[in-house]
Amino acid sequence: MTRHPTTGPPDHQTVSRALLTHCIDSADALMFATMKGSGDATEVARLLCAIHAGDTGRDDLERLFARGLVRWGRRVTPSAIQAFRKALVRWLTRLDTLPCLDTEPLGDHFTNHGTLWIIAPHSPWWPTQLDDLSIRKDWAPPLCLWGRGDVDALVSCPHPVAIVGSRGCDDYGREVARELGRSAADAGHLVVSGGAMGTDAAAHWGAIEAMGQRFDDASRRRCGRTIAVFAGGLDHIGPRVNDRLFARILEHGGALVSELCPDAIPEPRRFLLRNRIIAALATTIVVTQARRRSGALNTANWAADLGRDVHAVPGDITAPRNAGCNRLIHESKATILCTTEAIDDICHAPHDALTPLDDTAPSLHDAEPPPLGTTSPLLDTTSPSLGTAPQAHEVVSPPHGKGVPPPPTDMTSRHRDAPGDGGACASPATVAPATVAPATSPAPVFPEPVSAAAVLDALRRCGARSRGAGADEVLAALQEGIGHDTPRVTIRDLMGVLGLMELDGTIRFERGRITPCP
Repeated sequence: MTRHPTTGPPDHQTVSRALLTHCIDSADALMFATMKGSGDATEVARLLCAIHAGDTGRDDLERLFARGLVRWGRRVTPSAIQAFRKALVRWLTRLDTLPCLDTEPLGDHFTNHGTLWIIAPHSPWWPTQLDDLSIRKDWAPPLCLWGRGDVDALVSCPHPVAIVGSRGCDDYGREVARELGRSAADAGHLVVSGGAMGTDAAAHWGAIEAMGQRFDDASRRRCGRTIAVFAGGLDHIGPRVNDRLFARILEHGGALVSELCPDAIPEPRRFLLRNRIIAALATTIVVTQARRRSGALNTANWAADLGRDVHAVPGDITAPRNAGCNRLIHESKATILCTTEAIDDICHAPHDALTPLDDTAPSLHDAEPPPLGTTSPLLDTTSPSLGTAPQAHEVVSPPHGKGVPPPPTDMTSRHRDAPGDGGACASPATVAPATVAPATSPAPVFPEPVSAAAVLDALRRCGARSRGAGADEVLAALQEGIGHDTPRVTIRDLMGVLGLMELDGTIRFERGRITPCP
């Protein structure tokens, strides 16, 4: 399998993100905060390589981390700085395992000599819904994604469907998963699962079966694809019993994807972190069969916290393998799915598979990278001064929800921003030796149709004055009140406005509940 022809070799930014992923060896909120402080993976990688070579840069990297914490809506505390310093030692140790620190050879190393592709958030193939992991959860989205197969599959559907369940499913669970996968792909939707035995394999085979029923190239292009997300690197995909399935996924325009370097071992802890990517990629998650303690329920919990639509298939109450789904339904954590034939009831409208670029569009990698002043760009330490404070015009992305805990920092809610972009401090946050100077708050500018008055009205209708309301309750009330002719309000719009309203003293956050100020 060769690299997708339009992705080309990875650019400097993507190679830098791959290097940083190698350093953290798993999802890491500390690295994400450092990246957020810079917005430039190449700068962070250069500083790491300079420190590794014995040059200066520790203070600069620490300042980036402190700035990133503030931009992520947190306070810089001594305990957070201490956690960062411990993580930095691990990152530097991981650098020793790389063959070199030059960009071009590293690009070849990380792509297994061009047999894999790597994409980063600036790529047109990046699934932007992954960014919700930093907006709706206290954890980090992947820095980049490795893949084998057709990269177009990642953006072929605006609202993918994830189908998950137990490895040890029975014929009932297997048939439901396969039929749902087939129906979703037949309607043009992307089917996401984890490539495991049982439910995952059935869902993938269903999607492949839908394409197999199309007898000409034009109709096949209109069929939905399927992607498998792995807990380890793509040198360790498995189980081996599914090798034929993985080959068929690639043959039918799908992709095999991982957030980890190719040589990463699929350790148990990584399966739970992998589940967050499956949940974030999809808009609709269906749990077809699961025991009371199942990884599929972990995916459902991630999905619920991310505001996704979760559905569960009911089963025989005397069979333990159905206990997890039955419990999700009983506790109102999932909507009951009563049929596999009405896929339109849980998905968006049928559509043709999409592509981000047409054949004549230029590749992101066609442009020459800017001169970096050295033959080894990652070792170039001629970066601008990092000691300046964040500016008042920058905006901040608030974490949301309860996830895997980040370093022990105090939580604050602030205006949102896309991960990796600039952000600012709304109040002073100082810790030695890294100092973040205070900055004045920007004047509130509310995206239409979300206004402070609309949010306050939604809070009133939620009864928030007495008991407060969650962000999801406010969003639902807003959707009811703005009318069908008004553009849809997203959670990102709402969280941005809530952050500004808190800065303006209009509302306050207490334990995840929002109440209007008197």
